[in-house]
Amino acid sequence: MILYESTLKALKSNLRKLFNFFFDTFNEIFKFFFDIIDDAFKILATIISKILKIETSSEFKERVARQEREAVDRNRKKWLEEIEPKERHSPGYPYDWEWRRAHVYRMAEGKCENCGSQIGKLEIVIIYSFRPYYIERLIGAHVHHKVKISEGGDHSFSNLELLCSDCHAEKHPEKKRFLETTLVTVL
Repeated sequence: MILYESTLKALKSNLRKLFNFFFDTFNEIFKFFFDIIDDAFKILATIISKILKIETSSEFKERVARQEREAVDRNRKKWLEEIEPKERHSPGYPYDWEWRRAHVYRMAEGKCENCGSQIGKLEIVIIYSFRPYYIERLIGAHVHHKVKISEGGDHSFSNLELLCSDCHAEKHPEKKRFLETTLVTVL
């Protein structure tokens, strides 16, 4: 009886090992065939998309992003060439002067770079020309050229500083009365 039980246990153990071996082997074979089928479907989908000119999701996202960039560029070009020159308050200054003034204001955090007082504000101005254009315009502060344009200065950010009307008048004593009264108010 003991021999029978030990043989039965050995047989069960061997059958379990054999079953596990076949199960693992079948799993590997199954995985292998599914990988091949998956690769075949990917290749087939690529061929069909090329034939039918169907975009993948990444190609679609790329195309949409490119179209958005082109639209922004078209709108910016239209703004710079057609609308901004009509809205410009400073003739002889660069086409993006209002944007530069707003940027100088943000860099100085709204403080006069001479006396440190909090000055001015940025207002959103809507200009309609077949569609609305939103621009930021600096109100209640002056942007001063450290080196005058007539003396070889330029409109670069390193040559611009934010000043209150009093400090700007001190920098230009010959224009003091004019500068104190020329803060442009829009809207």
